[in-house]
Amino acid sequence: MSALQPSQPDSPSLSNQTGFLTKIGGFAGSGSEISAYDATTQRLFVISGGTDLEILDLSNPTNPTLVDTLDISEYGAGANSVAIHNGIVAVAVEAEPVTEAGKVVFFRTDGTFLNAVEVGALPDMLTFTPDGSKVLVANEGEPSEDYTVDPEGSVSIINLFNGVENATVSTADFRAFNDRQTELQANGVRILGPNATVAQDVEPEYIAISADGSTAYVTLQENNAVAVVDIATSTVTAIQPLGYKDYTQGNNRLDASDADGEINIRNQPVFGMYQPDAIATFTAGGQTYYITANEGDARIRPTGDEEVPGQAEGDLFNEEVRFSDLPLDPTAFPNAAELQADENLGRLIVTSTMGDTDGDGDFDQVFTYGGRSFSIRDAAGNLVYDSGDDFEQITAATLPDNFNSDNDENTFDTRSDNKGPEPEGVVTARINDRTYAFVGLERVGGIMVYEVTNPDRPVFVQYINTRDFSGDAEEIQGDSGPEGLTFISAEDSPNGTPLLVVNYEVSNTTAIFEVNPPVRISDIQGAAHVSPLVGQDVTDVPGVVTAVDSNGFYLQDPNPDDNDATSEGIFVFTGNSPTVQVGDAVQVSGTVSEFQPGGESTRNLSITQISGDISVEVLSSGNPLPTATIIGAEGRTPPTEIINNDATAPTPEGLNNSPFDPDEDGIDFYESLEGMRVTVRDAVAVSPTNQFGEIFTLADNGENATGVSDRGTINISPNDFNPERVQVQFDDDLLPGFEQTVNVGARLGDVTGVVGYSFGNYEVNVTEPFTPSDSTLQPEVSALRGTDTQLTIASYNVLNLDPKIEDPALTEGGENDVDDDIGSGQFDAIAAHIVNNLNSPDIVALQEIQDNDGAEISAVTSASETLEQLIDRIEAISGIRYAYIDNPFIGNGTSGGQPGGNIRNAFLYNPDRVSFVEGSLRTVTDPADQQTNENNPFFGSRLPLAATFTFNGEDVTVVNNHFSSKGGSAPLFGQLQPADQLQENPAVNSDVDVRRAQARSVRSFVDGITAENPDANVVVAGDLNEFEFISPLTILERSLTNLTNTLPENERYSYIFQGNSQSLDHILVSNNLADRSEFDAVHVNAEFSNQASDHDPLLVRITLNGDSDDALLNNLTTRTATTQSSQVATIDRGAGTAMAEPVTGVTNAATFSAGINLLQPSDTPLTSGLTSPIAAGAANGS
Repeated sequence: MSALQPSQPDSPSLSNQTGFLTKIGGFAGSGSEISAYDATTQRLFVISGGTDLEILDLSNPTNPTLVDTLDISEYGAGANSVAIHNGIVAVAVEAEPVTEAGKVVFFRTDGTFLNAVEVGALPDMLTFTPDGSKVLVANEGEPSEDYTVDPEGSVSIINLFNGVENATVSTADFRAFNDRQTELQANGVRILGPNATVAQDVEPEYIAISADGSTAYVTLQENNAVAVVDIATSTVTAIQPLGYKDYTQGNNRLDASDADGEINIRNQPVFGMYQPDAIATFTAGGQTYYITANEGDARIRPTGDEEVPGQAEGDLFNEEVRFSDLPLDPTAFPNAAELQADENLGRLIVTSTMGDTDGDGDFDQVFTYGGRSFSIRDAAGNLVYDSGDDFEQITAATLPDNFNSDNDENTFDTRSDNKGPEPEGVVTARINDRTYAFVGLERVGGIMVYEVTNPDRPVFVQYINTRDFSGDAEEIQGDSGPEGLTFISAEDSPNGTPLLVVNYEVSNTTAIFEVNPPVRISDIQGAAHVSPLVGQDVTDVPGVVTAVDSNGFYLQDPNPDDNDATSEGIFVFTGNSPTVQVGDAVQVSGTVSEFQPGGESTRNLSITQISGDISVEVLSSGNPLPTATIIGAEGRTPPTEIINNDATAPTPEGLNNSPFDPDEDGIDFYESLEGMRVTVRDAVAVSPTNQFGEIFTLADNGENATGVSDRGTINISPNDFNPERVQVQFDDDLLPGFEQTVNVGARLGDVTGVVGYSFGNYEVNVTEPFTPSDSTLQPEVSALRGTDTQLTIASYNVLNLDPKIEDPALTEGGENDVDDDIGSGQFDAIAAHIVNNLNSPDIVALQEIQDNDGAEISAVTSASETLEQLIDRIEAISGIRYAYIDNPFIGNGTSGGQPGGNIRNAFLYNPDRVSFVEGSLRTVTDPADQQTNENNPFFGSRLPLAATFTFNGEDVTVVNNHFSSKGGSAPLFGQLQPADQLQENPAVNSDVDVRRAQARSVRSFVDGITAENPDANVVVAGDLNEFEFISPLTILERSLTNLTNTLPENERYSYIFQGNSQSLDHILVSNNLADRSEFDAVHVNAEFSNQASDHDPLLVRITLNGDSDDALLNNLTTRTATTQSSQVATIDRGAGTAMAEPVTGVTNAATFSAGINLLQPSDTPLTSGLTSPIAAGAANGS
């Protein structure tokens, strides 16, 4: 079994992580039982077991030295316990006789006496509450040796609120349980003292307090129970029976004989009473747990031959017998004679007070002392975990020649018959977001270390024993008989490293151990985007392989810490095909590094990984994979609005220096899962499967998401860029041959994979197949149709449309620039959209029309064949023969986009409905200047194309645009944060300054028209590559009304990028047309995997030549299309209210964007496509 795994039944081999605890110092004094440490003075206060309190200087923990000794004898017969808080030392002192009230004595750390207060009989242990306002004392109340006096057990609560000098004492007693003795015994609480009440019989042994200081848990060792105390009211609220350990089951095994001459750990037909001595609390998952050292103890009076004159040990009361002495029920124990042999169970010490269940005088069950283990229970006392036979298995493997040795004999197998290794002390410690338990074994000696961060899955870490077994036990060498354990955090430690102090009562030594936890994945990841260990070498980092890639593998710690902010997964970069398999438990050594996909220029986040000179040791194979973290309401829910809101500057350092808050910031949420195995619960698609094998989804079928439309998309808004989107990524290296092609609205079910990061997004790389339910979504059909008085105008980016199958030898990108838009059906699909979904608009403003030879590098600039091909397809469907207007102003290779394609804006119009006004075709700037002047706003971009058409006696000027791309924008989940609030910054929203300048040019052009004729009808349409709430649009809105704003906010989209639906395409109208316009974004492409284009077309219907009441609706009325819920709206002039134009380049402008990262823009090439590669450019006129 590896160190990664919890102890399990039938797993005798446990990996011992030597080096976790290392002894660095020690002190041999007059005695050593319990200690307490003061961080301010760096002093250790040690109870000797008598009346001395030794004070050690621990400033050099490798060499503790005696500073002073306080004599406690004037306050009582002996000191039993010591605790320190804020410079106040509290010492529990028993009286003489011990049945009388004891005291708690208070000192300053310099030894100055402060006060002494009276508590109950035999104060055995004390502790401060976490805030130091109270001291709780376990008054054991043991009976006198002659059993003539039996004081009550109790818990004293000393209130220091008004200062030590004014301390007051209240008592939490057990008298309320006196009349419930029968009930308690029936529930398993042992009440066995002769004629004792419950209050007399209970013997409080040890106290642990909850982290909030409200509740104390007190071991009642002989009673096999734990008392629960409400500290505020000084009330015992419950006595929790601990039950019994069934040694017939699983890894509940023991070596029961000291007379068999061998190690024989096996199941036996007996029960163990847990009977813990020490107890400690810890918190996991927001819940309180307590851990017990299950020592075991019998009640005997007198306790020795000399304690009562004329009485030998046990003459007055003794429950101890050997198994061989019990009369056994023949039915329960048909092989009694065999069992009672010394080499079997005969020598085992058991109790004679219980087990005769039917009262016939023989024993139907047999109970032995202690659990030989530690246990973890929840606050209600329910058993969560027990270590079974670990302690005996581990000591047998480590000390086979001294197995179950007593602490006064260096011999073999002297304690197997009597509680075995006898765990007595326990303390818990939180180190690096993990909780560890240290358990002292009183007899054989040594310290067991377990990680208990996950209470139901503790992990054995180390067993260390500094006892010297080589000599005569009477001349003790090393450390023997551990009693008290004290943890000192790194913050309080004199050498800055966590320390464990162990008091050994037999050897009278105090040992100082340095605690050196190994580096875990969570330590490497840290609560940050960049590893706190970057550049450092790490050794033997444990984990289980969860996925294997072509150049490395994903590794996850199956035993997570209790900090959700620190990921438990990591990518191990091997550089070539790794040899490990999924399910291998491994230890990895290498160098911590940060890999930035695409390089620094992308502004991508980096991926924390282990790389360099990689060493991988496979410990075991076929292990279960770590439990996948659920993304969704049943697990961890991603933020729904904020990606990041606290970066100190829009720089990598600004992000890295900002608070790491996965609960609030989406970028931190996914970083906290980097490399981990996750399951997106009930994923629903908000994007179609794209050409990169990506589907963007929402968990819980979108139920908890914000901004979800009726069609199932999730739309951006100025203050919400949807961090709840989860990218699902198909990867042939991780899951060969598996991919699902879906549309928006498809329900994928549970999607399991490992979290990676690429192209500006966190992604769930799928590792397990799933079967989606198909979406029922259908392409929309607009309700808007032209009439005798109503003109319809469409805008449609048709995705690099050209009629040529390119010769790869003539393209810049070779085969990547070759497509067949005719053969793929792109022309037919676009023609069908124009006819069937847009209802054959009167005018169609087209963008991304390529020249006649597509991406071939040539002198061709005309797009006549492209346009005629589309017209032919439209005519074949509808019988309508459109006319076209190409761009006569285009230069060769001057309009950006796919090299050779010369994309441009163009018009189709129905000459039977409208007339082109000859001589009206123009652009907004000098074409020659656009082609040569880098300062021209349209340099390297598309010239707007303006044309005037006549409909029903009125002229309408349409300005067709394709503004500069967002390509190269910083990613939403990237280094420049908060990206969603920096969309006016060109470093984040690429070329927004250029688009602002382009918008000013178009607005100026429009203003020139309306200056000549204030009632001129102007329509500005096209792919503006910007959102309705960003400055290029608000600049235009100073002179125009943006019809996009007439739609409901979550319906404003013509494009889906990385799962975010958004408006890149717009139609704006002169304000005189606002109340005569009806608008529709017709969703036929963006939501579907089989796309004719990546953009949806837009459609406006404008009533001209008369204010027909039949044609107009109220200004604020929104109409819904009759087919597929297409959103249609009418508006008033108020919808075009302009915003103040931001200053170019201001980096902290409070504006927002859709967070395009590495947007494969509509005018840059993609490597592949479902219809054709995307290209960009412009064309020369026809």
